Amino acid sequence: VRNIGERKAALRRLQQRGMVVITACQSNETAQEKDEWGHGALTLALVEGLTGSYLYKGKAKTRLPEGREKSRNINLKDLDYYVTNRVQELAGDNQAVVILSGDIPLNQIFITSLK
Repeated sequence: VRNIGERKAALRRLQQRGMVVITACQSNETAQEKDEWGHGALTLALVEGLTGSYLYKGKAKTRLPEGREKSRNINLKDLDYYVTNRVQELAGDNQAVVILSGDIPLNQIFITSLK
């Protein structure tokens, strides 16, 4: 989404369709990739957050999502928090994750359960 008008229109479409979009960076940035990660920063953070384990331990200060109660269910808000902070940790100020969800309550969307 290149400008504020396009962003507002995209948010309206998301709200109507019940969609959530996660992008690796803003339109004026470049998504960071490194051979040692085996992925781009966003993909690495998503896989780590969904599996509950670090794949790249070179920088690993951001705590992995632990899930809710005994079920260890991870919701989209948990993943959003982890991914946003993990990408910042890996890529620094060179990349900022963008999550567009309109008014969808991310804490009500469960996406995985850790074992």
